[in-house]
Amino acid sequence: MTEEMKYTTMPALALRGLTVYPRMIIHFDVGREASMQALEEAMTSNQPIFLVAQKDMRVELPGQKDLFTMGTVSNVRQILRLPGKSIRVMVEGISRGRLVTISQQNPYLLAEVEEIETLTERVTVRGEALVRRAYELFERYGELSPRMSSDALLNVMSSEDPGYIADFIAQNIIMRVADKQAILDEVRSIPRLNKLIRMLHREVEILEMEQEIQTQVQDNLSQSQRDMVLREQLKVIQRELGEGDRGDSETHRYREKVYAAKLPKEVEEKLLKEISHLERQSFGSAEGAVIRNYLDICLELPWSKKTRERINVESARKRAGAFRSGKGERAYFGISGGEATGP
Repeated sequence: MTEEMKYTTMPALALRGLTVYPRMIIHFDVGREASMQALEEAMTSNQPIFLVAQKDMRVELPGQKDLFTMGTVSNVRQILRLPGKSIRVMVEGISRGRLVTISQQNPYLLAEVEEIETLTERVTVRGEALVRRAYELFERYGELSPRMSSDALLNVMSSEDPGYIADFIAQNIIMRVADKQAILDEVRSIPRLNKLIRMLHREVEILEMEQEIQTQVQDNLSQSQRDMVLREQLKVIQRELGEGDRGDSETHRYREKVYAAKLPKEVEEKLLKEISHLERQSFGSAEGAVIRNYLDICLELPWSKKTRERINVESARKRAGAFRSGKGERAYFGISGGEATGP
């Protein structure tokens, strides 16, 4: 591979969250005054413009330290003025360019750029294998991403140039800015495609995981909707049979008892869950009877009632002695002459 380097001064445009690759046509909106003036200058003077991404999108007035070194020398194809103070521009990437210095910042960026024209490499067996792997991954990505057009896949499949394939895929898939910049930084086509394949493989895995999560959510939602519909149908049937009002009042009465009993939190949650379960039972079902019996027993327990404890060691010692002396159960239960007394 050989590289011919040229040094050219041209207007520069700092991109936020966007990367443009050589041999790609792309349009985007521009709203910053300096960027619009750089585009106007390139258009009116019929010269290329240097498109380079910002390291931090939050910087409003970027300088050289805020820009990546590698960008794309591009031609401005079209400028469309939008309502308000913004324009939509169509550009065509020509070649990679390395930023040497920013010689002017006002009224627009003027950059000295080292143009890099990369010649096409001879495709080896390894290169062919990488190309085929890129085809497979990009096809799978297209299946998982509804926004991917079929024309994009056909465009990739019709090319055998590893460098072009890497650039085209990187331009048309969703990746982090740093990852897109890493593809732009690599001027060698085979290493560039190899790097792209690793990134594309990760993106495919992410999309597959997103699809799996979405399927699980949809299944759970479908089940919840199904349960709700069946529950409403059951209420209608019970109402037609004269059982609906009775069931509603019964569960309402149980809930009032639970709230009035001032139960421990975990007990209250358990009983309310059982009441909800009871609502789904048909009147007269065996399971409904079991739940009612369980609720009745639990609610009859003295959860919030307390009695004063009487701890008398001497009395306990006497009772234990009574067993050892042979008085047996009569002494234990306080029975003497047929009269029972409390402990």
